[in-house]
Amino acid sequence: MIRYIYERVLIRGCVDVPGHICIMLSEDEARRAPEKIIQVINWSGECGLKSLIFHIDTDNPDPLISEITRFKDSFGPVRVTLYSPGGVSVLHDGSQIPDTIIAVGMSGREEIVRSVREIAEKGIAPDEIDEKMLESHLTFHYEPDFVIKTGDNHLMDFMIWQSVYSELFFTDVNWQTFRKIDFFRAIRDYQLRKRRYGR
Repeated sequence: MIRYIYERVLIRGCVDVPGHICIMLSEDEARRAPEKIIQVINWSGECGLKSLIFHIDTDNPDPLISEITRFKDSFGPVRVTLYSPGGVSVLHDGSQIPDTIIAVGMSGREEIVRSVREIAEKGIAPDEIDEKMLESHLTFHYEPDFVIKTGDNHLMDFMIWQSVYSELFFTDVNWQTFRKIDFFRAIRDYQLRKRRYGR
């Protein structure tokens, strides 16, 4: 009962939520609690989050993709898109927020290399290449306001270009025990920060 009341207080206090959140998970975390993704999507909808990105760091994406796909009928009314080295697929087509991306085994360094190759294949002169052109060739066009890493403080290289000005949040709480209270505490922490965007 006390925890429920505390949750409601935290949720009501979310008046300046980040528009886009990225949650980074290790392969082991995702394997132990893949259903936690659905819970976090539901929590995000309660505070009006626009988009939610899950990144799962793995060199062997297929087993995790199979596990996540088992839950595709439980995603509710949101749109969920799966990105993997094998391509892109829509797991669930919905119209409510948050628009959700699950990226399995995607590398930020590989994303940038792929973008440069695409530009080079078009024969564009080097002096015509700028940040906007490179960004237009990236796979992910979201710039997360807030990046949450559970379990430890080891970040992956996912979205290294897009997240350069993101606020980072590390929690010692493991993914499988990550609670609604922990999620909204993280958002509260974000609200207390003054973003500098690299300045």
